[in-house]
Amino acid sequence: MKHDSEYVRIRLRALAVIAGSQRALAKQIGVSPTFLNDIILGKREPAGKVVSFLGLQRRVTYEPIRRVGGKAHG
Repeated sequence: MKHDSEYVRIRLRALAVIAGSQRALAKQIGVSPTFLNDIILGKREPAGKVVSFLGLQRRVTYEPIRRVGGKAHG
């Protein structure tokens, strides 16, 4: 099953409630509270210890772009 970054953020928010705070969750994961907060707020992409803690792995995919008149269009 594939999950996006928003799914990870939702899980982290829920786990922070269970842990008592984002600070407590960050300690469990082994990252700084600021780093965890940045992920939850969408300022950083989930990666590393945070993703591993959730039992996930990060994968990046690239898709072909359309070319119209020799110019790339997303």
